[in-house]
Amino acid sequence: MAETDVPEKDDVAEVVLDRATHATKGMRDTAKWIASTLGAIPGVAVLSSLIRDPGEAGFDPGRLLLGIVLALLGALVGILMFGRVLAPIPLEDDDLTGFKMQKMPGNRWPEFPDLLNYIESARQVLSTETQSADAAASASQVAAGAAASAEATALASEAAAKQLPDDLIAKQRAARDRAAADVAKQVALAAAATAANATSDSNAAAAQLRARERYRTQAYLLEASDRVAERFKAAAVGGVVGALLVGVGVFLIAMAPNAKTDAAKPVSLITLVLNPEGQRALDCELDRLPALRVGGDDKTPQVITLPTEECDAREIPFVTESPTPLGDFETPAPVASP
Repeated sequence: MAETDVPEKDDVAEVVLDRATHATKGMRDTAKWIASTLGAIPGVAVLSSLIRDPGEAGFDPGRLLLGIVLALLGALVGILMFGRVLAPIPLEDDDLTGFKMQKMPGNRWPEFPDLLNYIESARQVLSTETQSADAAASASQVAAGAAASAEATALASEAAAKQLPDDLIAKQRAARDRAAADVAKQVALAAAATAANATSDSNAAAAQLRARERYRTQAYLLEASDRVAERFKAAAVGGVVGALLVGVGVFLIAMAPNAKTDAAKPVSLITLVLNPEGQRALDCELDRLPALRVGGDDKTPQVITLPTEECDAREIPFVTESPTPLGDFETPAPVASP
């Protein structure tokens, strides 16, 4: 007869399992959000850098390429690491050999293999009880059929005896058949009771197996939750590395447009002091020539000469130092307002 002490649903164990399940879902949702964010940042940075007008200075190609590579590498590291958190965790019984059964309050097994052995014994008991219940049910059906046949025979004999009240043999036959029917009925009742008990034992064995399988399922879920937590911790470290790479990459992308140095300098009026080289370059015989400084630096200002009767207007880089200086330039002192 199977055991009947079926463990009821343990509220404490269910609370532990629910918390682990919610924690796993939270970690996976967080991993999905972080991976999506890390994947989107490089694209936004590249797009914003391309939309930004660098002017005539253009981009620094090395800085831009390195920034894109680092940002994409960081995003890839983050996506791969946090993607592992989202991946399913295939588990088998062998993977839970070292599982700590103390995590499940109310269980009676010190080690997971002990639970597996208990489950196997429950399956064997269930198989035995099921076979016994099937055999008892078949025997009950046979006994019930025999009882029904004996009852029919007894009723027929009794009817015949009533029709022949003076026939002693008919009366003896009726009495004999009635006794046999009563015995068959008792046998059928006993067989039915045996079948009911066997069915009850089989149901109890099935309940025992389900209870033990429930503990096994809980162990699987808790082990999966622990492994998700381990993956999340590893992903957090990889996420920090990925975020650093993305940050450096975004910084380099943001610094890729070259600074527009010339645009910040205002146009100013200067006087060119021409040497022979400068006179030849400007095709002008004057020693001094007014001009507008529109760019460049103090060594080579970009100038536009003002037209005079002797010289036409021209725009040239006015070199003031070797190897071939064109002369020098003077900036008029500002005139103070009265």
